[in-house]
Amino acid sequence: MRTRTYPVRLTHWFPSDDPIAIAIAKLCVLREDYFLELQGFITPGAGPLEGSTTGKGIPELDENSASFRRLYFFRNSMRTLNELRNLVERIHTNQPDKDALAKEPRILVDCFRKLREQLSPTSKLIKDLRDSVGGHVLHSDIENLLRGLAPDTEGFFQDGEIRGKTRYKFTNELVLSMMLDKVEYQDKEGKMKTLFHSTAHLVFIIEIIDQLIRAYIDDRKLLTT
Repeated sequence: MRTRTYPVRLTHWFPSDDPIAIAIAKLCVLREDYFLELQGFITPGAGPLEGSTTGKGIPELDENSASFRRLYFFRNSMRTLNELRNLVERIHTNQPDKDALAKEPRILVDCFRKLREQLSPTSKLIKDLRDSVGGHVLHSDIENLLRGLAPDTEGFFQDGEIRGKTRYKFTNELVLSMMLDKVEYQDKEGKMKTLFHSTAHLVFIIEIIDQLIRAYIDDRKLLTT
């Protein structure tokens, strides 16, 4: 049997007077966010910045372009990763949370430590990307971007008879220009791949998060009947 679904009474799983339960509840939300964002980010498609003309991509989401879809999910993943980083730091620095964690089984403590270790090396990059293009698109950033654009920068506008077929494909160039400041167009593919690879190892934090949540479930005996 590949999967089995259990009914979950949320107040039983996550009592509001338990600091670790609150953290685990938030972790569950962020895990699902990040898992979805990874699917949208890692699935290649076709396009000049994809290095492929045959990639299947995600047709329903690639009407603008596969690159825009991947950039969108990558940008949003920075926001989720920053939330994960803040959660893990709180657990290790906020005294009531630290005291609660100290009473937990060793496996749960170790998983929180591993998660912190995985996020720490890229914490500045995650925060910078979240601040610049992940959490929001600042008016001032767009203004500065437009001031610095090369005169020959081009994109595409797709005018459709129905709303779903009207696409502002030039936004791909705007997002890339914000993320890859002052990089020549012919170098954008390489720079984008470098940027993606800088956080590639964070794909594996899903496994650590699942181990952590499983340790919580087992310790609380939440699946026993």
